[in-house]
Amino acid sequence: MIGLALGLAFLSSFGLGFASVIGWGALAALLRAKGAASVIAAVAVVASALVGAAWASTNEAAPSARVPPGGFEGVATVVEGPFLTQGGQRFILRGVSTSNQDVCVYAGVSPRPHTGDSVFAVGRITLPQDLSEIGRAALNARGCTAQLSADRVIVVAPGRGLMAQLSRMRTSLSDFLMRSAPGDTGALLSGLVTGDDGGLTEEANDAFLSSGTTHITAISGANFAILTLLLGVMASGAMRRSLWFIGIVVGVIWLYAAMVGMQPSAMRAALLATAVLAGRWLGRIPDLLTLTVLLASMQILIRPQDFQTLAFQLSVSATVALIVVFDGSERVGGRSWLAGLALCVLAAQLATLPVLAAKLGTVSGIGLLANLVVGPLASLAFPLALMGGLVGELAPWIGEVVLLPAIWLADLTVATVRWFGDHLPGSVQLGEPVSGAIFMLSAVCWLAILALSGDLRRMVRHAWSLIRDW
Repeated sequence: MIGLALGLAFLSSFGLGFASVIGWGALAALLRAKGAASVIAAVAVVASALVGAAWASTNEAAPSARVPPGGFEGVATVVEGPFLTQGGQRFILRGVSTSNQDVCVYAGVSPRPHTGDSVFAVGRITLPQDLSEIGRAALNARGCTAQLSADRVIVVAPGRGLMAQLSRMRTSLSDFLMRSAPGDTGALLSGLVTGDDGGLTEEANDAFLSSGTTHITAISGANFAILTLLLGVMASGAMRRSLWFIGIVVGVIWLYAAMVGMQPSAMRAALLATAVLAGRWLGRIPDLLTLTVLLASMQILIRPQDFQTLAFQLSVSATVALIVVFDGSERVGGRSWLAGLALCVLAAQLATLPVLAAKLGTVSGIGLLANLVVGPLASLAFPLALMGGLVGELAPWIGEVVLLPAIWLADLTVATVRWFGDHLPGSVQLGEPVSGAIFMLSAVCWLAILALSGDLRRMVRHAWSLIRDW
């Protein structure tokens, strides 16, 4: 319990600032007065809150864009990408010509520079204040200080090293999957395996957005859980208990995270998978809720910019809600696996509602129903597509045979999402987010999640007993 409190204190204070520290200090003093917490625990929680607020204050001043707007011509290094877009590709450049800051580049389909490549680019720089709201959100999500619309890109020198090879492997996998299944089906398979869903048509992309299922092509904890399960299934019982096997699995997990670009959700999932594997090797049953919160705090210590990204906030919120309801269902008992699955999906939807309302001002009216249908299809398609893509790198025709079940599942997924988008209510516009309304929505959603878990009544009784004793 102390670990969970430490993580929550850090994250909440990182997001809310020193006002949160006062709240945690008051709570710690109250629990200490009632003898419900030791002096060490109370001091540790307040210290964690202080560290979170101080770390946020240290990192809140984002670097100003020193790249001048207008015409651009220079040489820089690709630090992330490339990823497909509907009009070509995008990647991130950094170098002396960009004042050593990250610049998001949008260019044509050719050539395709990879991570580590040195490129000469010619185009036009646009600063965040001159972009649309969606454009500014995209820059912030990727940590860029400016956008470059490139008219010409020339690869001056290819990159070397592990990251360059992983970048080429990712684009090779994506290309193979889209060649094997042209159209939206191949683009969906590419999104499931590599996180690059830029090949989706505008109609399909709109259908995924309106149905609240666009997250299935974002690399998340589900991908890493399935990957870890696959590696475990392929090993014998003795191997699973071997330190060598644990080391190999952890290595594969982090290589996969690096290949897909070490996105915030991918890094969080890789940290959690590593901690779970280490715990099992030590013979300890991991407390997933505590691990999730503590590792999210560790990620923010390493990469504070991740906290403001939509991917990180959605990933952490949904994971915490899933764990809370899943653990609660096991304690309550009497629930069928189908009912448990439905409640977990509902919990994830409820947890992400306040985040989407605050960040985008929209929520999906059919997200629960669509995810109940599409989620299992995507979970089955991902491992088949991954295996087919890897086999296809060595023997293309065998890989295409292995891919057949994944193609059928992806076809069904796209058709289902399109049907939902055409026949059921889509996204609901909530307007400009108001702090008070977001707070009330968050409170209602998390009370509902606790009610689904079966823990709400127990928590209310415990709180009431503390109030009476006071």
